[in-house]
Amino acid sequence: MTTQATLYVDQGTDFLVSLELSQDSEGDFVISDQSFYCDVKKLYSTTKLFSANVEVVLGDGGNDLNLYIDPEVTRNVQPGKYQYDVIMVEAGGSIEKILEGLMIILPTISDSGG
Repeated sequence: MTTQATLYVDQGTDFLVSLELSQDSEGDFVISDQSFYCDVKKLYSTTKLFSANVEVVLGDGGNDLNLYIDPEVTRNVQPGKYQYDVIMVEAGGSIEKILEGLMIILPTISDSGG
């Protein structure tokens, strides 16, 4: 079953969230040859607005991901509700959605000068 989460992203700022993967009955999930992707759309039926960077964090457990969005990506995105999901592709080709939900882009008042 896919996990659902709402992410709040401040427009035009760095966004980073760490994800720890686990299996239902077996504890931590070890990332080995999988690839991960995250796309954001206004609605599931519309074209992709942007992609977030998903990188594997190499460390103790080998089961962490960082989901990062550069400030330039959201600088000109209209504040509001968007849909996102994170897809895992196994080395053998099987595809699994591991996370989905709303991404809410919040307006930022201050200008960082960027």
